[in-house]
Amino acid sequence: MPFSLWAAARHLDDYEQAFWTTATAGGDIDTTCAIVGGIVAARTPLPRGWLDFCEPLPTWAGAPAR
Repeated sequence: MPFSLWAAARHLDDYEQAFWTTATAGGDIDTTCAIVGGIVAARTPLPRGWLDFCEPLPTWAGAPAR
């Protein structure tokens, strides 16, 4: 948790850099990236084009059609 807070605070305005700093550190990468991503995404939008690589939510979840 301390590392996740440090990485988020260090790159609070740069989602992509926060993600790569966290991912390259090793350890429990999926958990630390999820924590950092949630913190930074609350302040900074995702990088342009990243949502294109996400699977769409099912329509039953109320997701708008793409």
